[in-house]
Amino acid sequence: MRNACGCPVTASFVSLNNDQKQWLFAVFNVSRFLCANGLAFRGSDESDIDTGDGLFLRAFSQLLFPLEEKWGKIHKNLPKNAKYTSHDIQNEVIEVLASLVKTKIAEDVRKAELFTIIADGTTDKNRKEIQGIVCRYLSSDGNVKERCINVKGIDDRSAKGIFKFIKEALVQFNISVDGLVSQSFDGASVMSGDYGGLQRLISDFCDRNVLYVHCFLHKIHLVVSFPMQNLDEVKEYFDTTAALYKFFKKSAVLESYNGTALKRLIETRWSGHFESTSHVHKNYGDLIQALMVASKNKKLSGEDRAQATGLLSLMEDNEDHVFVFITCMLMDVLKPIDIVVKQLQSPDENLISALHVVNAVKDDIKSKRENNTSNEKVKKMVDDFLESVRITSTDGVQVQRRPTRNTAVPSRFDDFLITDRIPSANNSRTNCQIFVECLDLLDAEFLRRFSEENIALWEAMLALSPSSDNYLDYDALIPLFEYAVNIPVIRDFYQKEKLSREDLEAECRIFSRVFKDKEWPKNAADKVDLSEVANIVIKEHQKGAPVLSSLYKVAITAGFTSMRVECVFSSLTRVDSPQRRSMKTEREANLAYLSFESEVLINDITFDDFYKAWNLKPRALSL
Repeated sequence: MRNACGCPVTASFVSLNNDQKQWLFAVFNVSRFLCANGLAFRGSDESDIDTGDGLFLRAFSQLLFPLEEKWGKIHKNLPKNAKYTSHDIQNEVIEVLASLVKTKIAEDVRKAELFTIIADGTTDKNRKEIQGIVCRYLSSDGNVKERCINVKGIDDRSAKGIFKFIKEALVQFNISVDGLVSQSFDGASVMSGDYGGLQRLISDFCDRNVLYVHCFLHKIHLVVSFPMQNLDEVKEYFDTTAALYKFFKKSAVLESYNGTALKRLIETRWSGHFESTSHVHKNYGDLIQALMVASKNKKLSGEDRAQATGLLSLMEDNEDHVFVFITCMLMDVLKPIDIVVKQLQSPDENLISALHVVNAVKDDIKSKRENNTSNEKVKKMVDDFLESVRITSTDGVQVQRRPTRNTAVPSRFDDFLITDRIPSANNSRTNCQIFVECLDLLDAEFLRRFSEENIALWEAMLALSPSSDNYLDYDALIPLFEYAVNIPVIRDFYQKEKLSREDLEAECRIFSRVFKDKEWPKNAADKVDLSEVANIVIKEHQKGAPVLSSLYKVAITAGFTSMRVECVFSSLTRVDSPQRRSMKTEREANLAYLSFESEVLINDITFDDFYKAWNLKPRALSL
């Protein structure tokens, strides 16, 4: 026989008297607080509860003991082998808390029936592979949730190794793949491979095709990175911003700089290019002014003054103002994409809405390509920016940066074929040419990344949106119906209720009229909130529109980004501080997990839950 934690039950239970149970209650609350807030348990001295410098021991010696004398007496009277403060006991407490949270979340997933698997991996500071798995599901309160059900160190990074990790988690928590709607990972071959990739192994395990969605945020990042890495002028621009970031960390330079801190380009971040550019754009005038001062600042070495002069030259002293143009161009191009990135990170986002915003930014890029890439408009963009910049010289006089001027061709050249200046380098290009190529690269990469798979299914999901031109169009919804009917949970429901395509056609015909003039709830961006639309259809019209309700459930449950797993790894980064490198991977993963799922830990896990699990698990220590 096994207990709720999956451990064998033995006859030698640990029995606790009243004082010992109170002490365990204190241990539970201290541990839960530290785990939920991602705080370290241990310090450099763990020898005694009164002198220990770790937060776990200090919570007792500096908070509980002064608060009430009984805690000190209880601790003093505890058996030496059952103080419940050693690192081994800490590990067991953390493990039990993590198991309880996972069990609670798994219970919610089972109730939802339909769910999506989202997985990703990272390496910790000790080069150990950490894998995380998140389930996206429609909860009983009508909200779509993304909850982590496991974080664990694994040795096998192959598709088979990751599949084994996911399969073990599903089996451990009794989550049936009959309700698996989709799977969302990054685009690495180990995850996305059509033959030996993780997505293929999961589909084979389910004995059906399970929709694989390459994480939208990863794809958008790849789209943005492509022109950034393939345009020489843009690469030189970010080389310059990197030099600026490094130069403006010098204290003598910062004395004359009044702007905000620059952002170092981190290419792996989804908004890295935009954040780095926006800080340069915002602080351009302050940067120029500080460089002017630094170029004459005797506190700086000759090398630093020369570097300031060089950076100043790169940023402003050229006829075409290439640096200013690249800054303005990237702001114009990346700002809409950054809005989409932030939208996709919203916990309330769904695949239908995600497809809408991605299509919107694709259309915006095409519109810019058609309407905003003439020489005159590009020149005006630079001139307007330079006009807005106010720079004060070292003697306090305001310096006005003159915009570029049109130069007249001397009349003596009228009889010559060449009537414009020859570039100083053969590979020099006009700002307009750079802008056009940047937009073309973005457009082509968007087309390649977002038009290569599941087009009919995407269009079918869009037909569930009231803002779509083919809203509730029967023919458009057929691909989604055919996909849904292959999900065992949906198929069993259709068979039980004797539902078919004809029912879908009738529902579309009736409810397209019912919803024709309906005022749907809107989100903060004044757009129709598709999650609310789905909730209204599911809650208010499920009996009259059972097929449509099931399609809405599938659409909003489908995953589209692995962002939540990335958030788990952010918790791992906070936990994995330099002072905690020696802790075991299991403890590290559990602490990161509990920090990420702190809401469930604090609100849903009680001492009674903990006490039952603790009391049933075999103990290495006996009282």
